[in-house]
Amino acid sequence: MPRLFLIPLVALLCMIAPPAKADPGADGVDVLAVVKVEGLQADAAARLVTLVGREKGVGIEYTCLWAGVLVFHLEDASLTERADVITYLRRLLGQAGITGGEFLDVHMAPRGPGKC
Repeated sequence: MPRLFLIPLVALLCMIAPPAKADPGADGVDVLAVVKVEGLQADAAARLVTLVGREKGVGIEYTCLWAGVLVFHLEDASLTERADVITYLRRLLGQAGITGGEFLDVHMAPRGPGKC
């Protein structure tokens, strides 16, 4: 008899329990990455701009040749770890002939409503 009572109770709890939330990384993340490159040259920066222009969801928000600072913005990226972002951006930098960049900051935020 007690088992007969348990089955409807479990069914009732399953109906009123809130649904499981989806993985926040499933929709992608927005990333801002600040890179310092000693001796950044205009021609290398121009090659980088061309390469970044071919990539979907990647942009260079800010460039200062004098200081050697680059700020990348990745929108709706499928990357999940800081190391993934660094590896991806190092590949782009390497293709532009830029080596030795130091990653000063990598900020990752889940996409969602109310984001600027």
